[in-house]
Amino acid sequence: AVIIPWAGMTLPDKTVEKIQIGVFNVDEYVSHTETMKISAYDNMSKFDRKYDSTLSYPASLLDIVKDACTKCGVTFGNSSFLNADYIVASRPSDSDMTYRDIIAYAAQLAVCFARCDNTGVMWFGWYDMDRFYPDSGNTLDGGNFSSAPTDTVDGGNFSNSNTDILMGGVFRQGLPTPPELSGINSCDLDDDDVRITGVQLIPADDKKGTLIKGTKDYAITIDKNPLAQSGLPQLVANIAYRLVDFQFRPMSAEALPNPAIEAGDVVYFTDAKGKKGNEVINNLIS
Repeated sequence: AVIIPWAGMTLPDKTVEKIQIGVFNVDEYVSHTETMKISAYDNMSKFDRKYDSTLSYPASLLDIVKDACTKCGVTFGNSSFLNADYIVASRPSDSDMTYRDIIAYAAQLAVCFARCDNTGVMWFGWYDMDRFYPDSGNTLDGGNFSSAPTDTVDGGNFSNSNTDILMGGVFRQGLPTPPELSGINSCDLDDDDVRITGVQLIPADDKKGTLIKGTKDYAITIDKNPLAQSGLPQLVANIAYRLVDFQFRPMSAEALPNPAIEAGDVVYFTDAKGKKGNEVINNLIS
């Protein structure tokens, strides 16, 4: 059975606004005389089966993820993601590997979390820190010569003299303000931010040396990911482009439930001293 719960709220004009909470697949239930206890999981549970894909390798990360979603009956919401065109030369040889493992390995190389939204669609996502700075101006970061962002803009050349002008506009205009984490009952907040300083990749092939981009002060380690097989220096550079200098402050809190806040969101919160801060939600238990 599939359960699709909704939460509703009566608005001042007496109409009821409803929000779909999720799509959950029943795993087991215990029936009593007047009540029933149900254990159910979202569509990520559909990936908990042996990786038996017939996909032909070499294959791109995007092809691998889309194939896994098709085989497991889950809709994939992304048309692209970081390193989507990275080519995996050969199929991983681990006979115990599951489709969930494949999704996790691909998400790691894409610098994304994988999650199913309230409609059951699986997405690769990342924390949208730009929502904290909606008025940062009309800027486009072109990266640097040692990185390889996937987004490109053609600026023309110096010999062109036509009168056509391409305006970039406001790239981040209209971003919704992050919600406020309110009704906090308890909060354990670290004193200092954590800043990622580097990325270290340990290849599955022991003959290849460890690669690092950035410094080891607070480096994120990718340890023997079986999809990371070739072109490793560029792969590490792409991952470092997103991760290096990413900052967050570890926090654990109990607060009133808010259906507008989901794992993967960014939120504002106010501590006991009245100081407002930014936070990312990477795990949510309700």
